[in-house]
Amino acid sequence: MMAQQVARFCAVCGCGAAPRALFCVECGARLASVARFARPPRPSGARLGGRYRLRRLISIGGNGAVYEAQHELLGTIHAVKETLATDPESLEQFLTEARLLARLAHPMLVRVTDYFIEPPGSAFLVMDYAPGETLQHKLEQPAPGYTVQDAIGWILQLCAALEYLHSYRDPVTGHPRPIIHRDIKPLNVILTPEGQIKLLDLGIARASLPGQATARVARSVSEPFAPIEQYGAGTDARSDLYALGVTAYALLTRQLPPSAPERIAQPRRLSIHALNRQVPPGVAVVIERAMMPRPEDRYPSVVAFRCALELEWHTANQAARPSGRDTSSLWALLQRALGGANAGATSGEALLHNGVLAEQIVLWRAHQGQRASIEVALVVERSRREPPHLRLVARIAEYGPRGRATQQQIGLEAQDARAFAASVDELLHLHERMAAEIHFAADRTSLHGAWPGARGPLELTIRRRGPRGGVKACTILLDRRQVAALAQELRRGLRRCPA
Repeated sequence: MMAQQVARFCAVCGCGAAPRALFCVECGARLASVARFARPPRPSGARLGGRYRLRRLISIGGNGAVYEAQHELLGTIHAVKETLATDPESLEQFLTEARLLARLAHPMLVRVTDYFIEPPGSAFLVMDYAPGETLQHKLEQPAPGYTVQDAIGWILQLCAALEYLHSYRDPVTGHPRPIIHRDIKPLNVILTPEGQIKLLDLGIARASLPGQATARVARSVSEPFAPIEQYGAGTDARSDLYALGVTAYALLTRQLPPSAPERIAQPRRLSIHALNRQVPPGVAVVIERAMMPRPEDRYPSVVAFRCALELEWHTANQAARPSGRDTSSLWALLQRALGGANAGATSGEALLHNGVLAEQIVLWRAHQGQRASIEVALVVERSRREPPHLRLVARIAEYGPRGRATQQQIGLEAQDARAFAASVDELLHLHERMAAEIHFAADRTSLHGAWPGARGPLELTIRRRGPRGGVKACTILLDRRQVAALAQELRRGLRRCPA
């Protein structure tokens, strides 16, 4: 039987600490007051579950250790998580995480493949291995190795994962069963070499009924990422939004704000723009609202936050261009399509005019250096008299040597929109030597895509024929990573659209 030792760890960065220390010497976070009994890390080469061979220790914290392991028969690489705590409540929490992850299917969540227990009571969770580094590692570098645009992209990816969790439905009953993560922080976010986010550690996540807060106090509360309600008042989707806002704050300022109890006791205004002038003021205000100490002052949902963040980021990018405001942007296009919609929509989630509601489900953008950009949106138009109507709008802009932009756009109705999304997704599953083409037409405008094989790039062209026979075209090249991101966004959006 393996001997036990008293171990104490920082809940924020996972580093070991002295038994009587009050603060972590690595990150400065306040340490938990109760030490936990833990097993020491297992050595490389150890065999677990009769089929997994440990290769190295990835990380260790107060609640568990994560190893890189190889399946001896299949040769596949996995991440194996072991709970280091031995009390019954911790083991129950660990089993809850296994059951939650086993039911989830999202590209930004790790997939559970196995679960087993070994004597004397050691519990192991086997997951897909996600190569890369945590956002915490990014923050610990002496100089920031990322831009504001990178950070905003990561936050928007995290929004997609949280929207999936918060809108989760029980696969057996089909009833809504929102999942609250309750531990969003840079240490629990992996950035893969392809630039994709993976959200880890649902160890203290809780499933709840729609509109109902979780009643249990979260264990291993991580200051300053935990909202005030996580200390006992009951958590809901706005609790994850708070932690997401603090994560965005840390990425953009490379500082940590005061904890929620401290901000309640001593109210103070946080200013992201004052700490980092590269962050647009509108973007800073959106994030600061997400991390308000009191839940009622935050956005009502992650969807509302994402839409507001996308709108402010898009507005800032348009204003930064030499030509000033771009009146041919997607928002202006939607306004003209609805006959002049209300430009004062605050959430960025919908535009309203004459009883017609145009709700933006997806807004996806990509750039090809300084040469071209693309904007793809899924929009659902709703009115009282007609059923919901789905539309996909794509716009490509090409920039000349002096920065002048030429733009072409196309709108695809519901059937073609779904067919386009399916075609893009199918490209990623073709044999590496197989080429393919995509073609759609609407009025005098056509969308053509040429895919040379698995290595790409996908060449997308929008052509428009004039009334006198002339043709104008704009083209952009998308690499495989961008194609995968577009397919993922369209899949996510179509799941929320009416059939």
